[in-house]
Amino acid sequence: LLVANRVVELSKNAGAAGTLGGILTATIQAGQHNTTLNPTYTKAGTPSGLILTATDKTATGPINPAQSGAINIVPGPVTKLSISPPPAGILTATPFTLQVNTEDQFGNPAGVTASTVIGLSVKPGTGTGVLGGTTSDLINTGDNTKPFSVTYSKAETAVIVTATTVAGPSLTPADSAAFGVAGTAAKLAFKADSINNGQIVTVAPDTFTVKVYAQDVNGVDSKVIADTTFTLTVKSGTGTLGGTVTGTILAGQLSATITSSYSLVQSGVALTATRRAGDSVSAGDSSTFAVAGAPSELA
Repeated sequence: LLVANRVVELSKNAGAAGTLGGILTATIQAGQHNTTLNPTYTKAGTPSGLILTATDKTATGPINPAQSGAINIVPGPVTKLSISPPPAGILTATPFTLQVNTEDQFGNPAGVTASTVIGLSVKPGTGTGVLGGTTSDLINTGDNTKPFSVTYSKAETAVIVTATTVAGPSLTPADSAAFGVAGTAAKLAFKADSINNGQIVTVAPDTFTVKVYAQDVNGVDSKVIADTTFTLTVKSGTGTLGGTVTGTILAGQLSATITSSYSLVQSGVALTATRRAGDSVSAGDSSTFAVAGAPSELA
């Protein structure tokens, strides 16, 4: 038994991923040998990786700490929905999967207590296309996930889908991450990383990379259906483009990278990529860039 009051504090081991909360400090009264604390923890798991340490925080003559064994944490009651990250490369009118999950208040997977019907819809203001495919489905009692095979009718850049409870226990709705939907490739394009991955371009014989993209009419990167060959030419600038000036975006791909060179040191250089074979795509122009002297010349 203690001869004086002792303040005890709980803490978690560094490797535990969740957040420890609740009542973590208490006093063991003089003449007693224990006290009760009421911690909470946000990460479920068996094992959870959680180990607790009780430390005497009394200023004088502290007692040695004590450590628990590994503690298993079960999920709390199911309270909300979530949607897993949408896949990349979504195309118009082509099925893709959105996975809806049921979770406790801390985001741990938690099974529904009764059969629950979930509906999917486009969040107002984020897309003007039509969500098709399976937009309503059942999560069976005890399950915590359901994949939905859906389609989207229009090429857009920031579509968000909302999952809501249609029937069964009421759960907090969830929004997906914003995702882009690409249409048929309609044009060749350059982006911020197209010219030498955004790095300085130096004059020949040094080389630089050129990445050409296929995009739909809305500027969304779009996979080509057939191997699509393009040629680079100089749009602005008086130098000569050398190295590799022809590339091919392979069927099912979004872009192709080739290695070229430029013969003069000058600013205001721009390139044009023109389709030669494959998908019917219009030409695209790069932003202007500068070509610097070779490092040896700069020195």
